[in-house]
Amino acid sequence: MSLHVDVRLRRGGFALDVALDAGDETVAVVGPNGAGKSTLLRCISGLATPDDGRITLDGRVLDDRERGIHTPPEHRRIGVVFQDYLLFPHRSALDNVAFGLRAGGHRGRAARRRAADWLSRVGLADQAALRPAHLSGGQAQRVALARALAIDPDALLLDEPLAALDVDARQDIRRRLRERLRGFRGPTLLVTHDPIEAATLADRLVVLERGHITQQGTIDDVTRRPRSAWAAQLAGVNLYEGSAADGRVTLHGGGQITAAGVADGAVFVAIPPSAVALFRQRPSGTPRNVWAGRVDGFDRFGDRVRVHLAGTPAVTAEITPAAAAELDLAGGGAVHAAVKATEVTTYPR
Repeated sequence: MSLHVDVRLRRGGFALDVALDAGDETVAVVGPNGAGKSTLLRCISGLATPDDGRITLDGRVLDDRERGIHTPPEHRRIGVVFQDYLLFPHRSALDNVAFGLRAGGHRGRAARRRAADWLSRVGLADQAALRPAHLSGGQAQRVALARALAIDPDALLLDEPLAALDVDARQDIRRRLRERLRGFRGPTLLVTHDPIEAATLADRLVVLERGHITQQGTIDDVTRRPRSAWAAQLAGVNLYEGSAADGRVTLHGGGQITAAGVADGAVFVAIPPSAVALFRQRPSGTPRNVWAGRVDGFDRFGDRVRVHLAGTPAVTAEITPAAAAELDLAGGGAVHAAVKATEVTTYPR
């Protein structure tokens, strides 16, 4: 089963221009707010019509603007789960799942039998008669997923399916969803802002920014070699652009970085925050990159402290709480950042 998307759509000042292919895999579509992720899913599902382009699913043409083809959503054989689930409030869980089947041509009794089977598969056989108002967030999510899968879709579109859940429910539903996706034969596109969700559910990432794909590949590809500030934030690394010559990179924003084995030319420079050491006085000894900065803020998470330094270049360091206390970071002030050349990763732009 394969999905081919090549679409262009303009709404006011926003323009979407995306080409991607997906096979029997889960592709996480990630990016900042307003990047066009949900708009892309609406185009594929048939809820929005592209201004130009073509969408095919398993060889079937769903959209072709040049030929005037637009297949209605109910005839696309695509299961969709939205962030707010869009369950009918006046219908039971069973009837919500059966609705999609009946819209696809199943008779009433057969639709209800199949709906009951799918509710059982997602662990909700005992809640079949309940309306959405009497379901927990996790239960409502499973009803929406059962409705999407019950129609035996050729593709799945999941738009922030876990965003409305609390932390405990999200962990449970993520596990259940992962099991369902492993058993699904067809392309799945998952829109998410959660890097853990992307890492645990997806085979591949597509980074969408300002309506365009800026990077795609395996999770390891994207996080090890990010190609935009947003992707670097997702990967949790410091990212710079510059020009390399004779083992040194002159950064576009000012400053220089020495890197081991860097080839001359235009490059990205990635430095993990854990590789950045901080000192109140300029360190001496082993040759390395050292520059002055000023504490611009810090955040504590778990057993680490992330320290943000303003400077040329600006940098984020990750240190222990004990080191943060020794440096008296709460007092702000000037510090020196140091990074060994062997800890710097460079790759062509």
